Amino acid sequence: MATQSAPRRYTYREFAALPYDGKRHELVFGELYATPSPTGAHQTIVTNGLILFRGALRQPEEGLVLPGIDVVFPDDRAVRPDIIVLSASRRDRYRRTCIARAPDLVVEILSPGGERHDRVRKWAWYEEFGVLEYWIVSQDQMQVEVCRREGPRFEEPVVQCAGDRLDTPILPRLSATVADLYAGLPEAIV
Repeated sequence: MATQSAPRRYTYREFAALPYDGKRHELVFGELYATPSPTGAHQTIVTNGLILFRGALRQPEEGLVLPGIDVVFPDDRAVRPDIIVLSASRRDRYRRTCIARAPDLVVEILSPGGERHDRVRKWAWYEEFGVLEYWIVSQDQMQVEVCRREGPRFEEPVVQCAGDRLDTPILPRLSATVADLYAGLPEAIV
């Protein structure tokens, strides 16, 4: 009778040292979790978000806006959000290869096959480890769900659509609408 061995478990250090295999991975309780490659719409939304968020910072000392960098919680969990914002008060969490502990703002663009991971697992971790705001962005429609921390938990998400203003106390000079995140995409996509 054959026995099945337990899946290989990794620490973050081992995970970070793995050779690139062309896939996007995250570390989920020590196990590798592969996600599909991002779509063109996904990458357009990320690029627009980076431009808008960076434009809301006057000086680099005010904070950092980074795409696709590992955020490490306990040693057996590492996620790679689409965009993170670190305020000046949390800038000490920046490392050359990762963010150690929770950033202020996390943006995830929903991808086919990854929605449950973003809405359930990541939501719980971002809430547990102290992310102040979590934005869930749809690729299928001009919609952003904004989840803000109220005490130890996130409030119910506020759903914002095309003409709604995006605002956050983390980037008080942000001047954008939801539609600005989708600029450049063919109308058929959104």
